[in-house]
Parts: sequence; C-alpha cells; structure tokens
Amino acid sequence: MYLHEKELITQIRVYKTSEGYNNKKPYEAILTLQYIGDDEVFIEGLRGRVGMFIREELKTLLKSKGVKTLKYFRHGKIRSVKVS
Repeated sequence: MYLHEKELITQIRVYKTSEGYNNKKPYEAILTLQYIGDDEVFIEGLRGRVGMFIREELKTLLKSKGVKTLKYFRHGKIRSVKVS
C-alpha cells in the first residue's frame, strides 16, 4: 500500500525586497492559489496590488512547477492565461 499527498492550496506573498518575509515587513499583496490538477491553477484570493512585473514573475514560478494554465475571476467572468 502507498499513500501520496499533494498540496492543493498554497499562498504567495509579494514583498518589495527579497528579505521582506525574513524581516517581517508588510507584504504588498497576497494570493491564494488552488491547484485544480497537475497543470492548472486558480487564484482563489488576491489582496493588494499586482502589477505586470508580479504577473510575469508568477507565470515564471508556475511554469517552473509544470503549470500550463492560470485562471482567475475578474468582473464576473473566469479568465484564463497560458503560462507555458
């Protein structure tokens, strides 16, 4: 018998500097991600401001984890973004 556990929900915090978390600085934004499958992620929650730079950084991070599609809810519709 074999048990396998997979993280389905993660949290990403956005800081001004790379030492923000270690120095207990306030975050600029926070995102909650739900993994729908091995290659699809849905943003469940977003608080704060996320500009184009952060969006590209997020896409790079998700691509490195094998994610192909990022989905989010905006203005009453589900939007979909190709990651890779």
